[in-house]
Amino acid sequence: MNLFIKSVSELKLICKENNIKNISGKNKQTLINLIQDKVIIQDKVIIQDIPIIIQDIPIIKIDIIKDTYTEDLLKEQYILHKTYVNERTNTTKKIGVKVRLPCIPEDISENIVKQIIRNKLNDKTSSWDCKKCDLYSQKEGKQECKCFTSDGPLSFTPSSEWDIIYFLDARLWFNNKFILEVEKVLLSTPLIVKKKVK
Repeated sequence: MNLFIKSVSELKLICKENNIKNISGKNKQTLINLIQDKVIIQDKVIIQDIPIIIQDIPIIKIDIIKDTYTEDLLKEQYILHKTYVNERTNTTKKIGVKVRLPCIPEDISENIVKQIIRNKLNDKTSSWDCKKCDLYSQKEGKQECKCFTSDGPLSFTPSSEWDIIYFLDARLWFNNKFILEVEKVLLSTPLIVKKKVK
């Protein structure tokens, strides 16, 4: 019962039903306080008339295409990208102009994360080339991957949905060093669990 939508007359009637005395001349807020105090003292429960909307939660099916991005293909693409960035760096040194170097392409960074998950975290079910997420694991669900090569801010798509997010610290990638940070958001609490894998 929502006491705040009741009139003073209705509140006085509730007071009488609950054997609350001295209600004459009391305003609405005082009557509500008296009712709430009495209910708490008597351990009674007033259930408010709040509409409850029950929605069917859709089951999202993740289409997993056969993961053909092998470890050998990853090594090949990584070397190709590193060579390109190295050549760009050499060119900019020759001409004396600084340019912004490209980030690691998402297929490379996501598959580095996948290989770390498979080989260091022992989740062999992590798979790439999913239609609705970066990676998908039968153990963890949707795995989001964020790679950064500088101290600048990361960006997120507002519609991103994931069960766990992996941050690939690639600030030393040119020296072949990566640090994987895992953050799992527990949906029932605002607690964030962090773990680092080197």
